[in-house]
Amino acid sequence: MPERTGSGNPVTIKAEGLMACCLQQEIDHLNGKLILDYASLLQRLKIKKTLAKIKSGEIKESSEKSKMRQSSLIKRLNTDYTD
Repeated sequence: MPERTGSGNPVTIKAEGLMACCLQQEIDHLNGKLILDYASLLQRLKIKKTLAKIKSGEIKESSEKSKMRQSSLIKRLNTDYTD
């Protein structure tokens, strides 16, 4: 990942695994891209439906079912994101 310091000197960061994913996500944020931009249309529709249920009160954000659903979603997104 070539970058420059404040004085213009080149810097390269080499990372693997989780650290590489975290760095890439931060770079994506700086470029205006979200992890959801990597989700398929079906995944985004499921997320939208779940968020609507949370907003309407049908699902409480702190419920155990919601936590499991969020965890499953994050795992699927991370798998798609890193492939």
